[in-house]
Amino acid sequence: MTALISLCLIARNEEANIGRCLESAKGLADEIIVVDTGSTDRTVEVCRAYGATIYSMAWADDFAAARNFGLERAAGRWILVLDADDEIAARDRSRVRGLAGSADEAVEGFFFQTVSYVGDQPGEDVVVCPHLRLFRNRPGRRYVGAIHEYLTIAPGARLAREDVQVLHYGYLTPEVRGRKKIRRNLVICRNVVKRHPDDPSAHFHLGTEHIRAGAYAKALDSYRQAARLVRGGRGGWVPELAKKTVLCLTLLDRASEALEEADQGLGTYPDYTDLHFLRAGLLQQLGDLRGAAEGFRRCLAMGEAPFHYPSDLGVGSFKAAFGLGHAMQAMGCYEAAVQAYLIALKANPRFMPALDFLVGALEAWKGSGRVRQALLDLVDATGGSTVRLAEALMSNGLYRDALTLLGAAESQSPAQAHEALLTALCWLGVGDTSLARQWLSKIPPGAAGVYRQAQLNLCLCAWLEDRPDLAQALLTRLTARDRSVTGKVTRDPQLAVYRVFTRSLLSPAAERTAGRLPAAAREAAVNLAERLAELGDPEKALLALSLLGPRGADTAEATRVARMLARHGDLDLAAKLLEGGVVACPAGQEGPTGPSSMEGMGLLAEIELGRGNLGRAATLYRRVLRTQAWDLKATLGLAKAIQQQGQRWRRAALPT
Repeated sequence: MTALISLCLIARNEEANIGRCLESAKGLADEIIVVDTGSTDRTVEVCRAYGATIYSMAWADDFAAARNFGLERAAGRWILVLDADDEIAARDRSRVRGLAGSADEAVEGFFFQTVSYVGDQPGEDVVVCPHLRLFRNRPGRRYVGAIHEYLTIAPGARLAREDVQVLHYGYLTPEVRGRKKIRRNLVICRNVVKRHPDDPSAHFHLGTEHIRAGAYAKALDSYRQAARLVRGGRGGWVPELAKKTVLCLTLLDRASEALEEADQGLGTYPDYTDLHFLRAGLLQQLGDLRGAAEGFRRCLAMGEAPFHYPSDLGVGSFKAAFGLGHAMQAMGCYEAAVQAYLIALKANPRFMPALDFLVGALEAWKGSGRVRQALLDLVDATGGSTVRLAEALMSNGLYRDALTLLGAAESQSPAQAHEALLTALCWLGVGDTSLARQWLSKIPPGAAGVYRQAQLNLCLCAWLEDRPDLAQALLTRLTARDRSVTGKVTRDPQLAVYRVFTRSLLSPAAERTAGRLPAAAREAAVNLAERLAELGDPEKALLALSLLGPRGADTAEATRVARMLARHGDLDLAAKLLEGGVVACPAGQEGPTGPSSMEGMGLLAEIELGRGNLGRAATLYRRVLRTQAWDLKATLGLAKAIQQQGQRWRRAALPT
């Protein structure tokens, strides 16, 4: 063999991705082998433009077979394996060829770090995992496994680890949905389990696909079966089994079981930062704020998980600092919370939740009148642009402060569509629908998604001005535009809610019917109710909630809207909404005890305390503490209610 490196890929309809992959590997390989499994787009044409040799193979639901088909045709002394939706990080491209050329004779391959982007766009969230990417081309060396395939390596072979990053775009939400990967993978995994029912890894991989599909109970069943079948083992996918079992139980609201599972996992993998992070989050969910804070501090001290563990990036840095800040803020330690959020932003300036919560902690610490200046004083530490700082102020309801910052931004450069939208939302937030409409009208149709949000907020202005007819006209125009651009009506849950809500405003109350919203629009309806409550129209907020159907809002949804009503002074309505679902129960029986119920009960206790109903407030706080004994806020609230009751009794006992 004269070639040093053969780059091997498998592909099918990867026109949108494979050019990026091959561009990142330009100059690294002496030959490029692409196994095409049935592309009907320009994938083959793009690959040929990069000098690739194309081999066709019928797809048989077997990734290992396709990989091996390419390996058999590779002439290089080393094989570099990438996926079509991979990209070698720019900082590492010059290193790959040198690794193969200068490797010790005893080294059979190199693990690189795969950085998988998850969420709606790259950088939003990241999972890191080691994969064998570069290895010697030995006779008989083959991949095994129809899915999540792995390379067979002789026991005792020396494999090195390098911090070369391979960026993976295949788990981004638009990519997963658009290409129906979950459905495809579930079919393959189920077939593997049928063929190999005693293979623990088959059950593990099926569980992972169930998690991606949102079927958490099925995922847990698969993980339990994998745990029963596995025999020892501390490497490979086995540590991730412990982590994902904890995650499943958490997603199923079985926090106490999840905590026990985390403790068991840490007994075997005490250096797995992800397990410590999940455990700290569970303690926080269960109300042990001090324990949670200590857990997040431990994560920060440990740092990111060791290379050999699959890990969520940030559990040993910015995510742990954010968790610490959240715990400290919940305990009322606002200065400590601010410092923790700053640590998070220093570690990852793009982690915007920390900036949003930083504003809330600053407001609680310094008072609303001093937040903007305090935030500007910290601007270098947060690394945020003026516009992003304004967004953080807006997320905390500080619209006038945000307007001041946006005004400064506008004086430096012409307002872009996004800035115009933010300015309009600020005017809407302070109650000036006229100025909000002026700014929304400045946003041109060519501004893509910003224009769409502008039109929906114009509907909001029309509702607040009691002009549902205008809202209906706007929605009709927006629907017609969608049809002209895409040829069909966009299935947008928010748009569906706005249509139904507008019809409800136009129709007499007797003609309103419930249950007309698709299930996917439920969250959009609750968001609308919260928004209307924030904007000072509680009647319309309750009307938006009524769109949820005959059963109405569940406990968590009612609590969200009630919190917004209470924040803006509608205490009676907030209490009525909470009493309808959070604490209502037959005489002599306990009410709901889930986390959302406890949150709503605590909020109702706050309202009763503020209204002077001290006995009622104390009773509610005690009910919270029976379930969440560590709830510091409930403890302080109960103490305050008892103290005020004592003062009232003492005043009543004094002679007049």
